[in-house]
Amino acid sequence: MRLLAVDTSTQTLALCLAEGEPGLWQIRYNFQAVGKIQHGGSLLPAVVQALESVAWQQSDLDAVAVGIGPGSYTGLRIGVTFAKTLAQSLNISIYALSSLGVLASAHVPVESSQASTLLVPLMDARRLSAYAGVYQTSPEGLRTLQEDIHTDWVDFQATLISLAEQTQAQSIQLIGEGLGPFLEQTEVAFQDRDMNIEQRDGYQGMINLAPALNTIAWQEVEDVAVLTPNYAHATLAEREWAEKHHRQVATGEENEQFIERI
Repeated sequence: MRLLAVDTSTQTLALCLAEGEPGLWQIRYNFQAVGKIQHGGSLLPAVVQALESVAWQQSDLDAVAVGIGPGSYTGLRIGVTFAKTLAQSLNISIYALSSLGVLASAHVPVESSQASTLLVPLMDARRLSAYAGVYQTSPEGLRTLQEDIHTDWVDFQATLISLAEQTQAQSIQLIGEGLGPFLEQTEVAFQDRDMNIEQRDGYQGMINLAPALNTIAWQEVEDVAVLTPNYAHATLAEREWAEKHHRQVATGEENEQFIERI
């Protein structure tokens, strides 16, 4: 099987070409572009360049994988829409990947400390809230201890403490960008506990699909039409509109269905 994987959930544009099958991928091409990237104008040329570099045609692809978030609202829509369009036009399989899982996979610890380390990828969602998940390395790859959520970071410390106790973790790695305020709160929460808390700050090199392909969970999408980004929570504009009109915030699937109708 030949695979194209893309992630546009952050300011990094990441893509990868691989051959094999889930868990046994051999990487043929791996690319990250960091900086002031406009995903809408950069993704397709990057894919064309990647295919040319390995002498593949679009028709050679058997599957496409896409990071579905959480992350940038606009970035996620670009990546997911691209992957859905490609899968439908080529009639190939499509897989959904957690963008936070991709972020965590770039920082799997050395074997001696795998089981004792909690990996906590997070993205700043403002006002000391975050998109976050909790992972731990296992022989089968990254094991999800906490599904990706949008959370108040101060409140989330109780979850971290509980998971650390359950797993007898000795170390916590916060992974993301602009981690200072989040690290401070976690250090306060664990100040009376014997816990090594580290940070891996900055997205450059972190959104790396190559290690992710063989370590994080894969979810094949049966109905391409209903695949939606995992925004983890409604945007501010959606919440304000719902409050003004006394309506419930629409789900991601409802939003996609509405967009397709118009």
